[in-house]
Amino acid sequence: MITSLFSSRCQLAFVLMIAAQIIFLTMLRHNSANFESCETDIATFDMPDFNNDSASNNFHKMAGNAIHDYFYSRSDTDLNGVILRAFQRWPEDIPIPCSKVKSQEWWNPKVMRSPAKRGYLFVKEMKTGSSTVSGVVLRIARNIARRMGNKDMCNVRVDHSAARDLNYADRIKNESFLFTMIRNPEKRVTSQFFHFFVSRQKEEPSDVNFQSFLNKSNYLFDYYLRDLALVPTNLPDIKKKIYFYKPHKMDPRKLKNLRLRLANDIMRGYDFIGITERMDESLVALMMILRLKISDILYLKAKSSGNFDDGAYNKTCTYIVPSFVSPGMKAFFKSPFYLHQTEGDWLLYRAVNRSLDLTIDQLGRSVFEKYLEAFVEAQMLANAKCGKNIRLPCSSSGVRSPYKAYVSNSTDCLWLDSGCGAECLDSLEFEIDMI
Repeated sequence: MITSLFSSRCQLAFVLMIAAQIIFLTMLRHNSANFESCETDIATFDMPDFNNDSASNNFHKMAGNAIHDYFYSRSDTDLNGVILRAFQRWPEDIPIPCSKVKSQEWWNPKVMRSPAKRGYLFVKEMKTGSSTVSGVVLRIARNIARRMGNKDMCNVRVDHSAARDLNYADRIKNESFLFTMIRNPEKRVTSQFFHFFVSRQKEEPSDVNFQSFLNKSNYLFDYYLRDLALVPTNLPDIKKKIYFYKPHKMDPRKLKNLRLRLANDIMRGYDFIGITERMDESLVALMMILRLKISDILYLKAKSSGNFDDGAYNKTCTYIVPSFVSPGMKAFFKSPFYLHQTEGDWLLYRAVNRSLDLTIDQLGRSVFEKYLEAFVEAQMLANAKCGKNIRLPCSSSGVRSPYKAYVSNSTDCLWLDSGCGAECLDSLEFEIDMI
């Protein structure tokens, strides 16, 4: 009788397991029906080991069933298999990277969007406060060049370009510094919707338009993993497929493995990754890693809602409509479909957030907090003395300053709307370094 009862329970468990699988597959088919088909499937390709000299290593073999099972874990302590790391300080015995720019027109978009192996390589992610951070990067590159003498600017990249397109996987590590800033994925796509669709296209900020915008754009599907991926130049097909891959078109098991691999390659391959929601902490950590001064990382915000953008789009100043999250948008962010499409970005975001804490601990939390306190004080001084006198490309009334190039004498910005107020911030260097 005991054997019979045990057998019945096993049969019931088996039936329930099959039913659950059928429901899961049905949901996947239903969700994917709302999207255009994807012509290519990256899951059919063997991913190279970007941290190994051999480019022929099979990604699926490297991942393995054990890592796959570990990745499926939902424990808050293991972060689903994505590594955590404390970003290291630049070695004292290696000169700070400041290779000479190949063209004096470093600001030219063709230069900014060209591959680079040396210098300050900032991967500028959309709607992550990246224009403001780009200004910090430009001031760092310029200030270091001046300290080294006879240089106007260290080699630098701060434009919107994917890491794979600028061949950052092939960079010379002891002559370059690769970094980026990422933001809470929900806040990022909300900002992208209001900036590109509502503000620029003058469309209504409705729930229907919001989902339509995401469905037709590449901002939803693991945007960070695709844009930050480090792919060697000798693998052009992989580059293309990483750009076009869409999670809802992939086998779930292969998708999990792919996300794990991309996230870990990013965590290993970058010298620093900051968090937009922790902007000041991120900049102070960056300062300590590169052994900079507080005055090097000062900033004035490039743009904010309720004001105008840089005027580059259609050569017209666009009013930035303040964003909000409607009940419908909140429901969408909790939907299985959204969570499935963005799981890779959330994995990376959480790992970076935790890694920032590890970095601070390694730098010395007590020392870090003193620098942070001094930086906050310096920022207050900078905003008080420079904030009202800043000359942006677009005025507060939406009038665009006349300029023919990306660098203009009619503004006090270093490039477009990045690094604005540079002259005023420079004048505070002595006062701020005494804080």
